[in-house]
Amino acid sequence: MDESHLKMAILLCSIIGISGIYILTSLMEIPTIRVNDIDYNRMNEIVNVTGFVNDVKFIKNGIIVDMKDGTGNIRMVVWDSSITDEQRQTIKKGKKINAICEIKMYKNQLELVALKDKIKIIDE
Repeated sequence: MDESHLKMAILLCSIIGISGIYILTSLMEIPTIRVNDIDYNRMNEIVNVTGFVNDVKFIKNGIIVDMKDGTGNIRMVVWDSSITDEQRQTIKKGKKINAICEIKMYKNQLELVALKDKIKIIDE
């Protein structure tokens, strides 16, 4: 096998590998859960949560949102790097939001940390 055939084979294997990874990750479903389903067994899990903004606190480099969904309340941290300036100004008490978050522990309390570009403000 000459060098050009070897390069072509490597390129083809790379394309197949990247395509396989893309297909597998797009098939992985992020579970949609309610606030009362969040517990210590789900630490570090990525979840999809929808609820209403109960309170907003602006902090350095982010926002702390108290979110409720009818089953409970939880704190969600939204770092400025995770949202646009427009979204930051739109997150207000009473707004419905959907976010893909990671479940974390902070000061012995479970909280959600919103992932980059994974927050939607739902207009109703």
